[in-house]
This record gives sequence, C-alpha cells and structure tokens, in this order.
Amino acid sequence: IQTKIKPVQPARVEGERTATATEIMKAVKKDYITWDEGIERLARMGYSGEEADFKLRVYIGVAEGSPESYMEFVDWTERYRQAMGLKAEIPPEDLIEAGKAVVEAKRALAEAEEKGMVGLKLAPYLKAKSDAEYRYRQLLIAWEEEKKKS
Repeated sequence: IQTKIKPVQPARVEGERTATATEIMKAVKKDYITWDEGIERLARMGYSGEEADFKLRVYIGVAEGSPESYMEFVDWTERYRQAMGLKAEIPPEDLIEAGKAVVEAKRALAEAEEKGMVGLKLAPYLKAKSDAEYRYRQLLIAWEEEKKKS
C-alpha cells in the first residue's frame, strides 16, 4: 500500500462568481488579460497553479485546433499528471515547437504535391521537411537522455 500526500489546496469558491473559469480562459485567448493574470484569477477561484495552467493550455489549444503534434499532446497529458499531483515529465518548449515545425513542413510538402509540383520544384519542401525532422529527433534524443538522468 502506498500513501500519497498532496499539499493542502485552497477550497473551491462556491456560489455565484463574477467571472467563470470559461470567461477567464476566453479573456486570455483574446489577449484581454495575460496568461499569468489568467492563472492568478483561476487560482483565486480555488484552482491550483498547475490546474489553472492546464485548463488554459487545453482550452486555448482546443480553440486553436490543437494539439497540432504528438509532443504537444504529451505536454498536455504530462501537465494533467502534474495538476493531479503525480510525477510529470513535461517536454521542453523547443521540442514542442520542433514537433509543430515537422507537422507544418509535411503540410507544406503535401500542398506542393497537390499543386502538381514534381522533381526539383519539390526540393525546397523536401529539404524543409528533412531539416525539421532532424531538429526534432535531436531535441527528442536530448530530452530522453535528460529524463534518464533524473
């Protein structure tokens, strides 16, 4: 039997609220308030910092059609684990961005092929895809090695 003790969280605010969590997340999405202000306001409603950050990432990500890449999905799931008080291995931001770059390079290549480009005209798209995949693999290997150390 394993006992896990989580830090004491502030009690959730009950009753009427002047701004719901959804309204706060919409305000962050539309840049009416900053990310940090959104987290602070959600925390005042009783969410932990990790929960607030997770809610914002998921809400804004879903509104923008995310996750765009596998690594962004990993980021979300690991942040959820963190919000639940579990051990989390959150990928670095540059790895997430590299994953998005691979998806974008593949999308651009597919569009070029749909337009009927062949041979040398596809070369820049193939190079961009190859470069993006190389950078992604290098960052992924570095992150995996870092996880083994900790």
